Amino acid sequence: MKLAVFGATGTVGAALLDKALDAGHELRVLARTPSKITRTDGRLTIVKGDAKDPAAVAATVRGTQASLSMLGGFSDPDSIRIGTALIASAMHAAGTRRIVIVQGFHLDFPGDPHNFGRKLIVPMLYLGSRSLVADSRAMAAAIQTGDLDWTVIRAPRITRGPATGSARTGSLRIGPWNSVGNADIAELMLACLEDPATIRTAPMIAAGPSRSGGPRAVGLLRTLRDIVQPPRSATTTADRVAK
Repeated sequence: MKLAVFGATGTVGAALLDKALDAGHELRVLARTPSKITRTDGRLTIVKGDAKDPAAVAATVRGTQASLSMLGGFSDPDSIRIGTALIASAMHAAGTRRIVIVQGFHLDFPGDPHNFGRKLIVPMLYLGSRSLVADSRAMAAAIQTGDLDWTVIRAPRITRGPATGSARTGSLRIGPWNSVGNADIAELMLACLEDPATIRTAPMIAAGPSRSGGPRAVGLLRTLRDIVQPPRSATTTADRVAK
């Protein structure tokens, strides 16, 4: 499948590029700094540009069959809202419908549990950005009322590592103390892409007990640390919001 990829230079993006190419997909990737993408492959095309530039987004979507997005971050929160809207517009122009988006588990969708952990993450996110929650909620509202075949994957703090095969998915009662591996998210993105049953759903994902990050207090402190002082290499929403 020919895929348009946005937010590929972040933690999830690195794992996604490898898994998508290894699975035989052809990728068109939008990157502000193409040198950050170290993978080389004849099926990989890099478009230099910004996700808030309509022309760059349209050039990335053109000729593809579906889009994968990991846009956002505390330093660039409006790219969640603006970039996703531009992707949707470009997809309509190109005649494509399928999109899979990665975002934080703070976003509300019908049928979600109203546990304490989901309520706690929102004020924590405000410590990193005053507008990120509003921008991501605006994106979620727009995607739900639009006519694309969307899936929004929602994750807690993201760690690096190989796929575990034990990640939990669905409507989960998770909080800021939970975590999940980047390769597990990448695998779920590609699985959702191929599964019509996931269209217009918003599954959460979190590591199983063996990868839960230790006691709740430890996981909570790690999430708070990454919000207040995010890793310099983290550039996507999945890195800076959910991580």
